Amino acid sequence: MSTDAIATRTETTPEPAGTEHRIASQADDLLALTRDEFMTLVNGAADLVLDALDLGERDNDLINLVVNATGAMIDNPDVTFDEMVIEQYSATPEELRGWWDWS
Repeated sequence: MSTDAIATRTETTPEPAGTEHRIASQADDLLALTRDEFMTLVNGAADLVLDALDLGERDNDLINLVVNATGAMIDNPDVTFDEMVIEQYSATPEELRGWWDWS
């Protein structure tokens, strides 16, 4: 599991002055997560947004695509979009792009 992306995002999150110790502690906690725990956190964040906003199917699918890409990149930081789609979906990359007219 690559933790570089996790640590970078945590370290670059702006916080009010005086919270440096709390940020460091949170970063240590994030780095200690297993893949399953981290993906549960990411899925929970996606659900938080999806439940709070009245998004259409297109936007829901896009958020879930990012969640799936996150998991794929944890497993293989060099994964390509096409590889991720083939692994995560029953659609081809071209079909998936067609969901958003991106083909």
